[in-house]
Amino acid sequence: MRALVTLSVVLLALVASPVAAAQSSGGSYGSSGFGSSSGGGSSSGGGSSYGGGSSSSDSSDSEPWSAATKTLPSGEYGARYVNRSPGAVAMSDAEREAEDSTRGLWLIGSGCCSFGMFAVLFGYGTFAFGRDRYAAPTGPFEVRQVSVAFDWTTRQALQERLQAMAAQFGEGEPGRREGSREAVQLLAEACRGARYAAFQTFQAKERHAEGRFQTLATDLRARYRHETAGARAAGAAPAMQARQTEGEGLVVVSLVVAWRGHMAPLPGDLSPQAAAQALRTLTPQPGKDVVALEVIWSPALEQDRLSSVELERFYPELQRLDARGDVGRMGCTYCRAVFPRELGECPACGAPADA
Repeated sequence: MRALVTLSVVLLALVASPVAAAQSSGGSYGSSGFGSSSGGGSSSGGGSSYGGGSSSSDSSDSEPWSAATKTLPSGEYGARYVNRSPGAVAMSDAEREAEDSTRGLWLIGSGCCSFGMFAVLFGYGTFAFGRDRYAAPTGPFEVRQVSVAFDWTTRQALQERLQAMAAQFGEGEPGRREGSREAVQLLAEACRGARYAAFQTFQAKERHAEGRFQTLATDLRARYRHETAGARAAGAAPAMQARQTEGEGLVVVSLVVAWRGHMAPLPGDLSPQAAAQALRTLTPQPGKDVVALEVIWSPALEQDRLSSVELERFYPELQRLDARGDVGRMGCTYCRAVFPRELGECPACGAPADA
């Protein structure tokens, strides 16, 4: 019994942790037409010099405003006179108290007025700018990402077709338009095998749209270690062998597109049909320039398999599209080992997944 538990723990570690063949390969192609000469953006934020107001207080020949009390001749016992500043007229305690009372009323009144003006201005600012401050940014450009994970029924065909499309990708805006159209058609028709998906969209001005596009594309390309397909492939592909514990594997394909113009709204639900609809919103439209395009997929090699357990770890943003329950992480009810549900049975003890 102890040996069985030990074996289960070892298999759990092998299946649940990233291995050498997991997410090793990937491919991509695309281009960007964002303006590169946008003025350099030499922002001089925070250039103000602190401590500039040098207060030169000449205190060598002047007394403070609360000068020392001077005892002057008076008809009343204990009557004192205070000289507020050099050259000021001396006042009795009664006169000083009357003046201080009047000054206090003025201070209270001015303070109330100042607070009232501040409240009015603050309220107006909240009303006028509050909604814009918390609303989603808008602009003439839109950047959208649609990522879909396809299962073993379409994985190999998609990998081969994407490799061929990368070799035929054209230059400039016409190439991006045609590349978008072909990729959308290919992936939308393959959504019968879609198991996971995620999509997001952003509207912004050109400078922010370019930054958003680069961030999304770079993050997706960082999910694999070797660029083995597409225009950016470099060097020989690493040797790898598919493992039985990974099954037939899935492939994640992402389209990142930037338009000068706005796209159709994204669907509000998650399903294979919604994934196809989200992809079709990326079909180029007349009068709207395809400013940038990136097609990114992983794995790119037949022997580099990606199980659903590994997919959920490397792509945590992807959500399951249906309730079929035949993908994802599961624990064996007999030996407690963890394995991808699509295997159908526990690789540690052979118990059926539905047992």
